[in-house]
Amino acid sequence: MAALHFQRMPIAFQSLFAILSGISMIFLPDTPRWYYARDNIPEGDKTLSRIYGVYRNGTTNHSAVPEIQAMKQNIMENFHVEEESSNRLTLLSLIWDNTPLRVGRRVRISFLILAIQQSMGINMLVYYMTLIFTNVGLSDFLASLLAAISLTVQWVGSLLCVVTIERIGRRRIMMWTACIETCCMLIFVVLNTLQHKTVSTQWAAAMIMFPYMFFYGWGWVGCPWLYGPEIAPLRYRHIGSAAGLLGVWLFTFLTVFAGGIAFETVGPKIWIWPLIFNAIAFFFVYFMCPDPTNKTLEEVDALFAKDEAVLKRLNHVVDEKPTAQEIEEAT
Repeated sequence: MAALHFQRMPIAFQSLFAILSGISMIFLPDTPRWYYARDNIPEGDKTLSRIYGVYRNGTTNHSAVPEIQAMKQNIMENFHVEEESSNRLTLLSLIWDNTPLRVGRRVRISFLILAIQQSMGINMLVYYMTLIFTNVGLSDFLASLLAAISLTVQWVGSLLCVVTIERIGRRRIMMWTACIETCCMLIFVVLNTLQHKTVSTQWAAAMIMFPYMFFYGWGWVGCPWLYGPEIAPLRYRHIGSAAGLLGVWLFTFLTVFAGGIAFETVGPKIWIWPLIFNAIAFFFVYFMCPDPTNKTLEEVDALFAKDEAVLKRLNHVVDEKPTAQEIEEAT
């Protein structure tokens, strides 16, 4: 009985983070965009003032800072553009997008980028990692230890993403890590499908997974989750996030369920699947994903706008932002 309780501890411990997250959210204000979207102007002004550090002793001095006024104007103008009937999200626009702000395309990208993330083989690798090391001839303990180390390497890569994502940019990180992952997976596939395998080739196949896990952690653990909500229109950000979750769980199910059957049926050739999707990831980001790095959520609309009149309206608001000298003088 004691052993059973000990086995449950790692699973139960995870609930602690969910509890802490839930409690901390009670003390977080809603975003100013949410307040403005619901015509709660005073709360929106208050939140913006707190963000810019000019909310003092219960009073809002937002009129004293031109940048706050510019941000508020930008947010309100974007809402007006997105609320126009031509920019409404419909089932048809999800399939064939003809909206000026490419609303349907942006929701599709939110779905597809996370669907591709799961199709790159990470779940199959995590599931079969101990088997990969066992095939080298290691004991079950050493195979489990190396599998744990490989996941730790992925975690280190995800930490690198935190400190580089704003410097390098989402698009470049995802593209070039996908390129390196494709090379690693190609080597892995070739070594695993050799007719006459040796201990050396099996070790090489196992070791190539460490750089793969590192670069996957750097470029594809966090970036796709961030990218989808960032590019979704303000009015449909919740739908973009939901579409991303659908892509994750649908393709997680497909890769884990079908991957296990395929592994027993075709053997190591199953790794051709993630090889293909790693290559697809590179081209998908290159052709379909503009970079929102260093842009406000309102400026992202201009990245996708295809209507010249709408683009001029959006750029007009952006161009009216005050200079740093004006902000300093106002504060």
